[in-house]
Amino acid sequence: RRDLVMIGQRRRKNRGDAYQPVRPLTEEEQDQLTEWFTDLTDDHPRSDTLRRLPLYFLSGTRLGRRLDQYLRPKLRKGVPALFRLVKPLYFVPGSGMVELMGALLAHYEDQLVKTGTFGDVPKEAGGGPCTTEEKEKPIAVLFTWALAAQHADFVGETDKALEHIGKAMAHTPTMVELHVFKGKILKHAGALQESYDAFEAARNMDLADRYLNVSACKAMLRCDKMDEAKTTALAFSAEPDSPQRSNLHDMQCAWWECYLGRSFKRQEKIGQCLRQSHHTVKHFQDFVEDQYDFHTYCLRKGTLRSYVQFLRVQDGIYSHKFFRRAAKDAIRTYVALHDKPLEEDKPAEVEMTAAEKKKAKQQQRKAEQKKAAQEEKEKKDGKKKEEDPLGVELLAKPPLEEALKLVEILMTHAALDVHTYVLAYQVDSRRGKVLRCARALLRLLTLVQEDRFHPKLAPLVASFALSVVPKAELSGSVQSVLLSAVGPLFGKETLSGKDEIVSLGKQHVEEAVAAITKTVTSPKQVIAAMQCLEAAERTAEAQTLADQCTVTPDMPLKDLEALVAHVSAQYPSVAAGVKSKCAAAFPRAEVFSA
Repeated sequence: RRDLVMIGQRRRKNRGDAYQPVRPLTEEEQDQLTEWFTDLTDDHPRSDTLRRLPLYFLSGTRLGRRLDQYLRPKLRKGVPALFRLVKPLYFVPGSGMVELMGALLAHYEDQLVKTGTFGDVPKEAGGGPCTTEEKEKPIAVLFTWALAAQHADFVGETDKALEHIGKAMAHTPTMVELHVFKGKILKHAGALQESYDAFEAARNMDLADRYLNVSACKAMLRCDKMDEAKTTALAFSAEPDSPQRSNLHDMQCAWWECYLGRSFKRQEKIGQCLRQSHHTVKHFQDFVEDQYDFHTYCLRKGTLRSYVQFLRVQDGIYSHKFFRRAAKDAIRTYVALHDKPLEEDKPAEVEMTAAEKKKAKQQQRKAEQKKAAQEEKEKKDGKKKEEDPLGVELLAKPPLEEALKLVEILMTHAALDVHTYVLAYQVDSRRGKVLRCARALLRLLTLVQEDRFHPKLAPLVASFALSVVPKAELSGSVQSVLLSAVGPLFGKETLSGKDEIVSLGKQHVEEAVAAITKTVTSPKQVIAAMQCLEAAERTAEAQTLADQCTVTPDMPLKDLEALVAHVSAQYPSVAAGVKSKCAAAFPRAEVFSA
């Protein structure tokens, strides 16, 4: 479970790659640790990892001294990825990294601007005279500003971050990395159009760089500039002017399909959105089918170690992040389609006169002839015909059956993902499968460490007890299994009947809303509380909760967007007020100004 932790002025999901001691180390143990790593560094002087690892286990002036020794050579050399190297340190509890890094960077900037050197060792790092009096090269102050901008952005100080990156760009406007940093800062602030401008400026400075090309494409798709993004993405095609040039689907470009599908969804082009998700799913199915051709090849041409590694990759192929993203997006879309089917265009021939019907048939015939001629032309030019470009065939399939296929794969290969069981419940509850719903909830209870009032679990338990169970017709054996299994969801061992489940469900709503709203640190808690009340058909209270919710700048932007979307869909009368609160917390976010 990745709880939100406060980093400066912003709450972020806790990282799993931040090392920390099992217990706080004493000063003597910290000295022993430092000495041990120093000896290792002497034996391996080119290892950067041995210089960075001690930072996870030190505190106070020892941490400050070691961090100061680590940062100065990197800033002097100009390492663009420096912030990525030190970012996990912010998540070490009690390290004081936010204040320490801010103080060191402020000291470096002040001294570099005034004297051209890093200056004496600051008091946060134990104090001491400057090790060298030589003037630093201009690159030192440039990368100090860049690191200060990334630090300020990470702790939620957007204005200060833009100020620092502005100084760096005024100093060296031709440095590509600065435009990338600016684009990320603006993206985190919700200013998607300005972020796109920064990424596009970076791309135009080096058109041969694939990373900049991909970053610009993603920024374009976040702004729903699909045609421009496709042209940019195909810039590295082998023969860009040839009609036979490879398209992004043939290249199995999963990140492209993910971003493009979500762009289609924002534009409410549901069929095309589903088509992109299924493209990614099909890629992974092809990976699994193609593996059989490689078994004999790997044994003949590779080492046994490589063959075992190949088998392990295949064992976890369906747990890859791109497959999970595509499957989750498709399942959510199918569930939404089941809840609100698309309206079909009804023919208006009944209201037409004979002359109007004749004219309509002529227009339809001309359109078919034009389409056939276009297809014939594309065939001569060597262009591949796209099958079902609008996703009409996918929309015609039963949504819950298609969603169930993906849910089964996720439950087998992504069993440790909380969202797997949330989606499994959403699908099975609509299918009326009570025992499958109970199984999903019990597995979810285990993943959230037996926290019955977890925001992911509490609304589903309320829905299960107050909506799914009362409507279900249970046979004797099914009911006995259900009653013996679902007790832990309500803090009981076993239950006596359906009426007790309903009674405990109402009690669960009261307890869950009180527990979730006791200390609100994320908009997802407000959404969970509203969903609990909605399951109990207490919509007036849910609307009041939405209207009175508190929004602070430390809350994640993505969660605030989800809150505005939920309130806009369920309670339009208070949506404007909630959106204005979010706009005050994130004044640059375009989604709240629309």
